[in-house]
Amino acid sequence: MVAAHFLSRLRAWPASLFSRGKAAAWIGVDIGGRAIKLAELEPSGGGMRLIRYLIQELPEAHTPQAEVAWRRPECAEWLQAALREVKAGPIHVVLGGTAVAIRREKAPLMSKAELDEAMKWQVKEDLPFPVQEASVSVEVLGEIWDKDLKKQDVLVAAAFTPTLNELLAFLQRCGAHVASVTPATVALWKGVTAFVPQSTRGSVAIVDIGAWDTQVVILKDGQIRLVRSVAVGSDSLTEALIGETVCAQGKVAIDRAKAEALKRRYGVLSDAAEGETEDGVPLVYLASLMRPALEQLLTELARLLDFYKVQLDAAGVSGVLLCGGGANLKSLGEFLSGGLGLNVERLNVLARMPDRARSAEPEAVAEDGPRLTLAIGAAVNHGAALNVLAAARRRTAAAAQGMAFPLAGKAAARWGTIAAVALAAGLAAYAGWLDARIRHVESAWRQVEPSYQQYLETSGSVNALQGTIGQLQHFLDAQPVWEGMLKELGETTPGGIQLDELLITKEDASGRPARLRLALKGTASSSNRFGGQGLIAQYVTALEDAVFFSDMALVRSDARSGDRAGIQFDITGRLE
Repeated sequence: MVAAHFLSRLRAWPASLFSRGKAAAWIGVDIGGRAIKLAELEPSGGGMRLIRYLIQELPEAHTPQAEVAWRRPECAEWLQAALREVKAGPIHVVLGGTAVAIRREKAPLMSKAELDEAMKWQVKEDLPFPVQEASVSVEVLGEIWDKDLKKQDVLVAAAFTPTLNELLAFLQRCGAHVASVTPATVALWKGVTAFVPQSTRGSVAIVDIGAWDTQVVILKDGQIRLVRSVAVGSDSLTEALIGETVCAQGKVAIDRAKAEALKRRYGVLSDAAEGETEDGVPLVYLASLMRPALEQLLTELARLLDFYKVQLDAAGVSGVLLCGGGANLKSLGEFLSGGLGLNVERLNVLARMPDRARSAEPEAVAEDGPRLTLAIGAAVNHGAALNVLAAARRRTAAAAQGMAFPLAGKAAARWGTIAAVALAAGLAAYAGWLDARIRHVESAWRQVEPSYQQYLETSGSVNALQGTIGQLQHFLDAQPVWEGMLKELGETTPGGIQLDELLITKEDASGRPARLRLALKGTASSSNRFGGQGLIAQYVTALEDAVFFSDMALVRSDARSGDRAGIQFDITGRLE
């Protein structure tokens, strides 16, 4: 397969072998469910300059299989024409949907080669497809401390190899040279952080509403912190409108084309919308049809943001950036803002790129900008982070791309072509050797995998033991405090009270860190002058007045079975 890749690239070499002086341009391609988007960028004065962008609408499809748009003939025809317009340079394509997964992990300090293989097996239980059929890319974000151990903070991307190969085969048939395959969430991350400065401070949620689903990426100080996919897209609203309704003019049938037109014209309508469509359908009726899908989207987003606030960042997100084709739906931002209680901004990356080689009408910029986020993000990334293209294919493609021959004239061109053919044959042979080598390494890994898994389990046990040792050391460091507490407990406990159990915990019922909790179990004698219940009440009051205790309360008291002289009790409280 790698050899076929080089042979297919040979057709494009003669036109490009002798024009290496031109500055590198980055071409990002996003093949979505409703349109193909292409953006070409180049470095300019420390920033980026937009050379051109192209958007081709795809015909309406009636089944979710249209998500894999490269299976449709019209997609190939348009992409071939678009690539000819941008001189068929190397492209950086976006891969999204269920074919790619992103995970953030902690890993022991190790070399890059070891890390790539270790992460592949560490995340295998979290992948929606077998790890044996995954192409994995790893990005080290930095180093962190975990239970007194220094580890690597790692972002892992995994792509389903059969789908990835299908996409690459399609692009090769179109005459494209694929330099990188970028996960959609990574393209969002890179595209937003490059042009939205506030996304690098605090927590910000990026919500990309596509045709079939919605991708959510939450950034913390410019780094990916949480990724989720919501099974509601702009097409969900179109589907909700399809059907037949009765109005003053009689029955009105709404097919897919009419439903799409109504959605784009009216957007999100309020429950008190007034007026009617040209066919006499009340707008309030359209609002009621779209409401379930909108509420589902709002509910999923609210749950995700609440989870992030409780589990990862108590401050929560400061705002939401809305992009994708669905972001152009009228009043959607206001609807989400009211439901989430957050500022929701419609993100237009194109409008944030003032350096553009070709001018565009403001209306076109406003309409196209939110839809180009993924394509621009893939171009900005240009394979620098989390490229899920297979490692061997990526290395050999880079080697081929970097070749240059200082030849001139007809003779030089002829010899250059001969050299190119020879080089292609050599690279094809080398690619075959790499394929065989990869198969050998995979076979060897399957033999050592059980031992490596045992190593990971042992490392986990060692980490847990070190954590326990740290807690014990903390206890010993605080020994004078414990000694004072136990001394005061002994002095406070009156005669007639026998303590049977003392329990101190560090967590409350919800599992979140809290102050130390105290639980006492014992028996009070009934033979004293206060009686058993009176003695217990005095004991609770004495504990509450002591320095080390607070919030003391009696939670249970009852006479001991077979022993009328004693009353068992449970007392709880907190340690100051």
